[in-house]
Amino acid sequence: MRNIIQHIGPNFWRVRIGIGHPGDKEKVHGHVLGDFSKADQPMVDKIVDAVADAAPLLAGEDFNAFMTKVMQQVHPQRPKPPKPEAPDGPDRTGDG
Repeated sequence: MRNIIQHIGPNFWRVRIGIGHPGDKEKVHGHVLGDFSKADQPMVDKIVDAVADAAPLLAGEDFNAFMTKVMQQVHPQRPKPPKPEAPDGPDRTGDG
């Protein structure tokens, strides 16, 4: 990061990718700086694909739209279950 800052300055947006928590506060530093586990790789691939797809929004400085698009791709909203049909009530046509 220092090298990038030296070359282009400190005014740029960074995208940080993180998966899970090591479960122990003392292990966070090593966890953050470590490689992703093989078990995490499918999620990492999904996040990287979503970030690449949304990158034009980031380049256009629309950070909120970028984050929204990434989150929608990584964690798509589940379809809502259909509402149950109303039970048959009294006949309201006046015929019955």
